[in-house]
Amino acid sequence: MRPPPVGLLLLAFGAGLATGLARFPDPRVAIPALLVAAALVRQRAVPALLAGAALLGQGSAIIAWQGESARCTVQLRPGPISLTLLPVDPPAVSNGRVQALVPGAGCVGAVDVRWPTQAGGPGSRPASVQIGVPVEASGNWLPRPEGLFDRPGGALVVRTVRPAPHLAPRAPRLEARATLLGITARLYGDQAPLVDALLFDRHGAIERDTRDRFAASGLIHLLSISGFHVGLIVGWALTLLLLARVRREPAWILATLLGIAYVAWLGWPAPATRAAALALLLCVARLRQRVVRWDALLAATALLVLLIDPWAIADLGAWLSV
Repeated sequence: MRPPPVGLLLLAFGAGLATGLARFPDPRVAIPALLVAAALVRQRAVPALLAGAALLGQGSAIIAWQGESARCTVQLRPGPISLTLLPVDPPAVSNGRVQALVPGAGCVGAVDVRWPTQAGGPGSRPASVQIGVPVEASGNWLPRPEGLFDRPGGALVVRTVRPAPHLAPRAPRLEARATLLGITARLYGDQAPLVDALLFDRHGAIERDTRDRFAASGLIHLLSISGFHVGLIVGWALTLLLLARVRREPAWILATLLGIAYVAWLGWPAPATRAAALALLLCVARLRQRVVRWDALLAATALLVLLIDPWAIADLGAWLSV
């Protein structure tokens, strides 16, 4: 009997992953399982392979939930709290929202923070804060109610902030991020927030009315990093390297590594990760002179995204990217 198509195996893996992440027996989890069953009847594929793929998906979900237990969004307890925060972005101009690391808290991952404003009134801008410069903050941790496929989350509503000069200076990655944001601010002035969104996946500096105009025109998706961005970077890098008379094989490798480095610097968002995986697999196929099957390539890139971030199965951006 012929083995099942790669896409069908991916569907079985996704069904097992979704079942595990949603912590079956929620009835809505049955939807992907029914899709697998329908595809199985139609294709007459090998049941053992599909069952194995589904079990691997379940195992990936178990590992994902175990990894969540070490994250700060799980470790922090509701109520008043004082923490050392390491902002990874300036606060959003509309609501003071910012992502921040929590060094010294014995947990990993960034948390969602609502920064205090300078004046405290409606429309006031967030209090001054620097990327990667540690501060001591006091406030309340508010857990977020969990729904289907939701990973644990919440927000730290900060009341007071004071410097923490006794801590080490910011990390090189955050230093580079602050430098690049400063360069775009000097080069583009009032248009810098749009450039930051297109290059660095940073949307907090965009004014609400600007965002509303993009949404009303149906172009809000242009402000999000997608596989198209990664494709442009890899494509232009490959073109420039070939024009510089770099041999084709090294040019493919360098352009692909540039795309992967860019996605890693962004923090592996699902759509960009899929594009980087596609560039990598396509590069390997070209170097090995293999015929590329688009269906197997697409399924493999989607699988890599789910292995890197299992929660991407509930990410609308990841679905649209595929």
